[in-house]
Amino acid sequence: MKNKAMSKIMLAVIGLSTVAALTACNANKGQVLARVGSTKITSTQLEERIQQLPENIRPNFEKKENQGVILDQMINEELLFQEAKRLGYEKHEDYKKQVKDFENQLRNAKKQALINSVLRDNIDGKINVTDQEIVQFYDNNPSQFQSYEQRRAQHILVKTKAEAENILKDLKAGKSFDKLAQEQSIDPTGKNGGDLGFFRKGDLVPDFEKAVFGLENKGDTSGIVQTQFGFHIIRLTDVRTLPKRSLNEMKSQIQQVLYNQKRNSALNELMEKLKKTHKVSKTEEKK
Repeated sequence: MKNKAMSKIMLAVIGLSTVAALTACNANKGQVLARVGSTKITSTQLEERIQQLPENIRPNFEKKENQGVILDQMINEELLFQEAKRLGYEKHEDYKKQVKDFENQLRNAKKQALINSVLRDNIDGKINVTDQEIVQFYDNNPSQFQSYEQRRAQHILVKTKAEAENILKDLKAGKSFDKLAQEQSIDPTGKNGGDLGFFRKGDLVPDFEKAVFGLENKGDTSGIVQTQFGFHIIRLTDVRTLPKRSLNEMKSQIQQVLYNQKRNSALNELMEKLKKTHKVSKTEEKK
């Protein structure tokens, strides 16, 4: 009973696979476990299917007692596959379009795999970031690691100044900022009461930032602030200071920054080299 329940759950998770065509692969390898018409389903195919499952559920089906669930699924797929062929779905335009899309995806995947191989062997495998370079970057960029203030705010964004003026009146009358944001803000954050989370200077557009950092105390509300997005009412909800970050804390992040810099530089060099050895031309569009 327990196994049946588990089988139903796992089948619901997996669903009927769209890779039924794979059933025909390796048909002559391994022990024959089932036949659907003249088509064989083998132990090799079953093992390949199990290896294609998501890692979080694969171990359940590597157990012999649970593999019948996958075998039944493969049988069902083959039955549906053969029925589709019998009904002539291969001639349908939507089927042909799907096949063409799959072929394009496969062609692009093969192309990307070759590109990745070139990048791996000519760039990625040759990049090395030393501890000395990390220390040097940390010492040469002190402003990036000094302590700094973060602020958290919520806002209400509307299209017109008149709307913003009415919202200010409602706030002064004691209406909830969160509720007004949910009801009237045109910004996606409105559903969360206009919460913007924590940010630092330089993260926001200048006029908005000036207004936020001009508020003195938590709970203070701005006047009407106009930006390219519309008219805002802003409320300061929190202020905190993050301490200076040590070299040890920032080492992995600095390493990633330097790695990306080296990779971009190496990639640009490779592309310039390839442009000199391969003929490249662009056709200008006629105006």
